[in-house]
Amino acid sequence: MKRLACTLLLAVFFTCQPAASLELLMYTPETSDLGDEFVNALLLREDGSLILGTDTGVGRFDLQTGFLPVPYTPSVSNISALSSGKPGILWAGTYGNGLFSCTPEGFIQFRRGDYGLVDNFITCLAYDQATRELWAGTKRGLSRFKDGIFTSYTRLEGMPESLIRDVAAQNGSVWVATDSGVVSLESSGRWEPWPAGQDISWATSLAVTEGGVWIGSRDGLFFVSDKGVRPFTLENSGLPHHHVVDVAVRGREVWISTLGGLAVFDGVLWRQVEAGKGVPSPPTGTLMVTPDRTWVSVPGFGLALVVSDETALPFIRPREGKRTYGILQRIRERERGLTRTWFTYGTEDGLPSQKVTTLAPDQHSYDGKQVLWTGTSEGVARFDGMVFETFEDQIPLLYKWETTSIVLDQVPPGSRKHIWFGTRGGGIFAFDGESWTHFGTLEGLPDNVILCMAREGRRLWVGTRRGLCVYDGNSWTTFGRDEGLGGENIYTILITGSGVWMGTDIGVSFFDGRKFRNYTMWDGLPGLRIQALGMFNDVIWFGALRGGLGTFDKNIFREIPSEKLLAGRAVTSFFADSVSLWIATSNGALRYIGDSWKKIGAGQDELPAAEGVNSIFVTEEVAWFATDDGLVRHLIRNP
Repeated sequence: MKRLACTLLLAVFFTCQPAASLELLMYTPETSDLGDEFVNALLLREDGSLILGTDTGVGRFDLQTGFLPVPYTPSVSNISALSSGKPGILWAGTYGNGLFSCTPEGFIQFRRGDYGLVDNFITCLAYDQATRELWAGTKRGLSRFKDGIFTSYTRLEGMPESLIRDVAAQNGSVWVATDSGVVSLESSGRWEPWPAGQDISWATSLAVTEGGVWIGSRDGLFFVSDKGVRPFTLENSGLPHHHVVDVAVRGREVWISTLGGLAVFDGVLWRQVEAGKGVPSPPTGTLMVTPDRTWVSVPGFGLALVVSDETALPFIRPREGKRTYGILQRIRERERGLTRTWFTYGTEDGLPSQKVTTLAPDQHSYDGKQVLWTGTSEGVARFDGMVFETFEDQIPLLYKWETTSIVLDQVPPGSRKHIWFGTRGGGIFAFDGESWTHFGTLEGLPDNVILCMAREGRRLWVGTRRGLCVYDGNSWTTFGRDEGLGGENIYTILITGSGVWMGTDIGVSFFDGRKFRNYTMWDGLPGLRIQALGMFNDVIWFGALRGGLGTFDKNIFREIPSEKLLAGRAVTSFFADSVSLWIATSNGALRYIGDSWKKIGAGQDELPAAEGVNSIFVTEEVAWFATDDGLVRHLIRNP
């Protein structure tokens, strides 16, 4: 949290005005001794050194000696927040391992339950020198540490959300940023919405000044003072992007880190910072301003120092064995990787397992990112295009079993929702962005082996080895052969306007809400065991275990000749986009487009991991393949 004095900024109309050129001088693992390309927290110490929290630990940096580890800090990963405390104390928050108090004599770890900390996932820290209180924001609420005791504040005590985005504390006043707005601690001890009568949602960051408080959000920047609330948007300012990541203040200057780069506002003029001559700045992260310098993290690259044409820097000796190219070459390298026609992600990139079983896109995730949920044979990962996030420390049971299916609640964007994970042996796990819920046979499921799931409004349809069941939000109802179901192994579910289709071990069953109708090979199905269902151009498609393809259109079943096309390969899933039908098989994939078939993985258009494609997700530009040998990304060249 940055807390530097600032005079009240006055302006009526703002434009992005060129002045002295501002650029980022990058320090990356390739160009320096920076140990990690993800810097999550920055802190200026009393001795003038810059402390860095990264995905691999805590380090220090100055322009004379470069990067060095801090010896008395823990060797844990995912350092997420840093703060000074009493003289000589460094506080380090982690994402999963709790909170550490570090001194030259060693460190003390505080974890949830042992000392009263509300959660082990620390999102932000702030220390109030006046009251000698440390405030720790977490995924489950806010904790205050004073005189060796933790006091926690959750929704029960007035927090609008459990997930705390930022906290600022100064002279006994405390402000907390959450997705549902900002609250402040009143003299009465109550938490109240702040500023009163204002709705600033999706707050991400706070910076306190003498004249007021700057609030960064996903919808722009706000300055709150005694004169009211002044909004800054893309339309009336020089912000590079509407999603503000961090805010810091130095004198009259306000520095703003966004998903579109870095900008500075001096009360009259806006300037945007470039990565190099003519190169737009990449998304930037946490900020730290000192009296004479500005530092910002650049996720995926490292740490950047803002320099101008007039900047004079001390001599920095090249690190032995390190390459000397800069940010422009680094960006171009990454672009070359991202523009390769085929690219495969594996365990070395963060996947829990090399075998990827299922995919589920989330356009409106709980933290605002567009992500791809990735199920594997050993748990799940959340992929935002750059990083695979796993939850093994938070819910280790989920990682004991293969993930068979992932579905999301059908709710409006911005609403709280659940992501449902079906497993082969562990039942169902539900995650709402903050907490986990488990469902198994004790909660009403007929079996803990989940083969498939589908969401229909408020109802969750689940296929198991022992029949079909549906969850209405309160209780489970199971359907088996006694209720008219054809086969009790339910491999796939398709929701249509007329009812629910199920692929089973004995053909297909259709449920209209009152009764079941069952169809077998005698009715025209392409095989006995139907394990894939899809819909394309209002036609229902069927995929069979032993390489059969069929359709259902205008109440007529048709089998598609597929002996040469599939050669006995099992059909595992379908995905329909606006122009084609994608078919995953036990050996590669196919695309049906314009009444013709295209084999994905032949000739110059090669699928690197052709063995065992389990699931497909496609956008206008990119196709994703869940395979037995990793997650494969393919840049589409539409005919």
